[in-house]
Amino acid sequence: MKMGLAIAIAAIAVLAGGCGTVETASTMRTLDDQMRVILVQQASQDDELVRQVTADQALADLAARAVYQVNSALGDSERIALYRIAAVAYWKAGAAGEKQIGDVVAAGTAVCRSAVSKPPRDCAAIALALPAAQIESERRKLDDLEAAARQGPLSEDQLKQSVLIADRMFSATVRLIQMRPPGTDVAVPTDLREYVDRQVLLSYCNAGRARAFAIEKSPAGLPAATREEYRRVRSETTRALGQEPVCMERKDIRSRALEEEAGR
Repeated sequence: MKMGLAIAIAAIAVLAGGCGTVETASTMRTLDDQMRVILVQQASQDDELVRQVTADQALADLAARAVYQVNSALGDSERIALYRIAAVAYWKAGAAGEKQIGDVVAAGTAVCRSAVSKPPRDCAAIALALPAAQIESERRKLDDLEAAARQGPLSEDQLKQSVLIADRMFSATVRLIQMRPPGTDVAVPTDLREYVDRQVLLSYCNAGRARAFAIEKSPAGLPAATREEYRRVRSETTRALGQEPVCMERKDIRSRALEEEAGR
């Protein structure tokens, strides 16, 4: 089994399981089971174009069905579980879920805040979905910029966009860090907290990659505010993880540019 697929399957067990103490309706169990199957298929597909027109769209369709079922839910726990299914499915749907995920997470978060009895795993997964989806959205934009840069010089607008991508990635990283105790009012289960930590590191490394790209391509370099934000996020990431963040794919973050900008 490929390492990436093994990691993806482990993540599915964390994100698609819901709260085991909640008695769910048959429709909800069916949606959860279907999401697991699609997520495994998505992780197994190497061809990005095929994945986009099959698994990604299937996840977006499943998320829409989960949202539709919310009005038929018997109580807050079922509504929250359905919002968790929709939020995770829209997150994992990539570009196919970008427009819808914000409203779904907002609605699910509102129910989590008002519910007397709230399933902690479901509420935590809802909170995780939006910043994680935002990081992946910005990574796709960065991939496009890197592809454009291989074809020739970037325009001034594209150079500005690379800085904005880095800034938005930094912001999403901070929101992920805030999901960890004591920075959150959501009770995050231990195994999901470990998944959040992996997302924090992934987010930080992607933000570093975006920042290094902006340093390399922009003649004016980075604004002072962006350089300072990088140092702040690095410090917060270190504190959250309990150690210096290490990005294994050194080629992706262009460590030399990062270290020079960080003043090492």
